[in-house]
Amino acid sequence: MVKKTTSKNTEVKKSATTTKAPAVNTSATRAKEQASTISVKAPTKTITHSEKQRMIAEAAYLRAQSRNFVGGSETEDWLAAEAEINKKIINYKVV
Repeated sequence: MVKKTTSKNTEVKKSATTTKAPAVNTSATRAKEQASTISVKAPTKTITHSEKQRMIAEAAYLRAQSRNFVGGSETEDWLAAEAEINKKIINYKVV
């Protein structure tokens, strides 16, 4: 309790209450929360190496075909297709 004296020397009693400031959700806090909730799933599906290579070859061909086989290179097409397929089969186990 806080006592305050006014100009007339009378005491005014004021109740001292404390309020807790709301928690600030900073980026560090969010990152920590997300890190604790992220779980890596074990691969549930399998794909053979030859199936993966076939998928990459087809995707590379379709890239070249989309530009009428003009410009670009086989290597660029293959690498871009490989990255694309790897993203699609991230939860697959290659055997």
